[in-house]
Amino acid sequence: MVARGVYGNPWIFREIKSYLETGIIPELPDVDERIKISSIQLEKSVNWKGERRGVLEMRKHWSDYFKGYPNFKPFRHKLVNVETQAEILDVLSQIKKYYH
Repeated sequence: MVARGVYGNPWIFREIKSYLETGIIPELPDVDERIKISSIQLEKSVNWKGERRGVLEMRKHWSDYFKGYPNFKPFRHKLVNVETQAEILDVLSQIKKYYH
């Protein structure tokens, strides 16, 4: 059952396919890929639902996208409290700098 496993982990289908074909679970995506994909999801959400609603609905995904990253709590707090797409992109930029 994949249902909730896809939240914050759109790579799950690639992982399942790889495992079924090779028996090997691929490495988890790095912070750059997580930022890239979450930014695309944010952009699509804002384009489809408008900035306010798109940003609000993305809030539930941020913890899942970066689950397991040490010291992520301050960034998560920022991500769920900002109100614009530009602010989120700024926080994602801060995350990228911090984890590199």
